[in-house]
Amino acid sequence: MPTDYQLDLIEVTPRIRRTMWLGGLGLLAAAGATYFLVDPFYPEGKNAFIAAMLLLGAGILAGLVFYIKAVTVPSVVSIAATQLAVRRRQHDQPVLRLDYADIAAYRHQTFSSTEELRLTRHNGEQTTLKVAANLDLKGEFARMARDFEWQLNQLPAPTGPTAPRAIRREKGFLEKPVATALLLAATVGVGLLGWQVAVGHLTLGQVAGVFVAYISFGMAWRATRRPTP
Repeated sequence: MPTDYQLDLIEVTPRIRRTMWLGGLGLLAAAGATYFLVDPFYPEGKNAFIAAMLLLGAGILAGLVFYIKAVTVPSVVSIAATQLAVRRRQHDQPVLRLDYADIAAYRHQTFSSTEELRLTRHNGEQTTLKVAANLDLKGEFARMARDFEWQLNQLPAPTGPTAPRAIRREKGFLEKPVATALLLAATVGVGLLGWQVAVGHLTLGQVAGVFVAYISFGMAWRATRRPTP
């Protein structure tokens, strides 16, 4: 019996991509107009500048909410002994059915707030299942990926000259040596910034964002090296 996983998969269509580009350009144009038309250094322009910034912030927030709603599709991913299937929850619409025998390689990674499982067929065609990692609070996608890997490990080893090659697991970005080198370089940079704060050349507020990004990257790097439960 297959195991079903309820997931809000990300699906970015060309139409949504164009809409977001146009929305981003509109916000940039509005920000530029505000900068040139409203001078916050004069009393009469200060309130107008604050109001304009609040409106821009609301526009960005509304854009993010729209983007999340537009690209997330409630779906069901079924993991069986010999195949993976995806269907839309609405109308129970089938979207994908992929036999493990047709898969040449796969990659499971979490990077830049997105968790994904990329499947590569023998002909090079790729299918990627992904979710917003910060919205998958129950870790349903990670459980689905572990179940998928477990099922692959139960497949009989290929034998004979005409048998397909074993399915290859590809490393994610955070598992590659370049990620470790980047982390080491970032550690040196953060250390230098910390020294600048200690001697008073910079304030903690000026570099807080860098420290938060460094800690987030380090935690993600460490998570890829923990043994799978």
